[in-house]
Amino acid sequence: MKLLKSLLATSIVAGSVGLMVMSASAYAHEQESHHRAHQIKRMLRGLDLTVEQRQDIKQIMRQTKEDVKLYREDAKLARQDIKSLVQQGSWDAQAAEDAIDASAELKAKMGLQRAETKHQIWSLLTAEQQEKWVNRMDKRASKEFREFNPERQERFFERLDFTEEQIAEATQIREQKQQSAAELREKRKAFKQAEFEIITADEFSEEAWLALHAQYADDFKQGQLIALETRNQMFNLMTPEQRDKAKSMKKRKGKRRHKREQV
Repeated sequence: MKLLKSLLATSIVAGSVGLMVMSASAYAHEQESHHRAHQIKRMLRGLDLTVEQRQDIKQIMRQTKEDVKLYREDAKLARQDIKSLVQQGSWDAQAAEDAIDASAELKAKMGLQRAETKHQIWSLLTAEQQEKWVNRMDKRASKEFREFNPERQERFFERLDFTEEQIAEATQIREQKQQSAAELREKRKAFKQAEFEIITADEFSEEAWLALHAQYADDFKQGQLIALETRNQMFNLMTPEQRDKAKSMKKRKGKRRHKREQV
């Protein structure tokens, strides 16, 4: 972490640029880390790991879990700040930008930690295992960066009993940000590809990761602002009853995902 302070002066960690109206918060740090840990475990399934590899990876993941606990309170405060912004009666762009800046160091530390963890695991794999892992990552990336699905949005509207007026306004919100979202999605893909090269290098370079992080800082900060503004607009578009129903839907989806991860 020795290079973190100096580079963070001009750096904001890459964040989610998805514009799904009830997507998980870009600042749900603890939940995100928990989910990512399960993603790594799923990626390793079917790689025919040896007993020694399993033990080493288990130790790496255990240490990562302990490290994440150091960020618990900061992550909790960040979630509270973002929740209050999303639920305001009107959008406050300056307050949102301040919140993103305030949590930049936290997100950078966690992003760097994830990259280091993946590098440690990658280094334990054989060439054949690495090839299988790459293939799985490619499949996962195709899902992560999939384009907007209008049918999914229609189902969302139907489940919440949106009126025609609400549908029209929600569609307008999406269309206004569609071009920006597409551009940011491509930049996110480029970032992930460059990050993967750092992760799979013979030696992990903290300096290289932080430089990459800084290179995409402004782009992804803008992506976070767009995503949060969209959530605020959708929050104010819905009735209290629809908000409660959307919250329940999101909770059920989280439980289903957790169940899949345990399989």
